Amino acid sequence: MNYLKKIKLFFILTTLFQFNVLNAQTIIKFATLAPEGTTWTKILRQYAKEVEEKTEGRIKFKIYSGGISGDEKDVVRKIRIGQLNAAGFTGFGIGEIANEMRVLDAPFLFKNTAEIDEIYKKFDKDFR
Repeated sequence: MNYLKKIKLFFILTTLFQFNVLNAQTIIKFATLAPEGTTWTKILRQYAKEVEEKTEGRIKFKIYSGGISGDEKDVVRKIRIGQLNAAGFTGFGIGEIANEMRVLDAPFLFKNTAEIDEIYKKFDKDFR
């Protein structure tokens, strides 16, 4: 199994196993280092609102932004012990889950952004 599939499986399993299907409402505790008010958190809040509307309030998000839940190493640990359900990670945080992914963050690995785009295109199916 490739590393991105492991990451996806990790998030899916940690999210699914922590839901109690008998409860009428599920709250997904989501952590991110992104500060409140950034594009990232605005999109996340919009997504959370859409999920809540489409599930008629059965699924809600509690978003912990700005690193309030700790650094990414702390967040990974909290997901593993069940304090959090999901998170948005940088390359470092992904590396905490699948160490091999850190190679993509190596300095001077790529010559320019065009090369980065080409590499990502070639590996797109593996990254999904």
